[in-house]
Amino acid sequence: MNKTIEEYSLNAWPALQTLIQDGWLLRFADVYTKRSNSINAIYNGIDDNLKKKIMNCEEIYSRSNLDVIFKITPFVPESLDKALEDRGYGVLDPSSVQTLESLTDIKEPSVKDVEIAE
Repeated sequence: MNKTIEEYSLNAWPALQTLIQDGWLLRFADVYTKRSNSINAIYNGIDDNLKKKIMNCEEIYSRSNLDVIFKITPFVPESLDKALEDRGYGVLDPSSVQTLESLTDIKEPSVKDVEIAE
């Protein structure tokens, strides 16, 4: 997976507020969705104290009355998955990102009519 795609997805589904903590994006959107209320560790930080960073995130989200959700991508520090597991975290909602080399071989949709109703 390309980091650019991850950056595009974060921008396409924006949060109301984003804090940056040593390369991690802490996103807040008034409990609207997990994607906009999650910790995204996609940039390499300089802080080596992973446990302290996790605890800081837990404190910040707790003060905001939000569940602490870490979005795990191929860009997270290798030790983050294990550190979260050791703290009792588990997998919540796996997702799959799929890409294509080219759009030239895409089949035309079979459904072309759309009805919009209130």
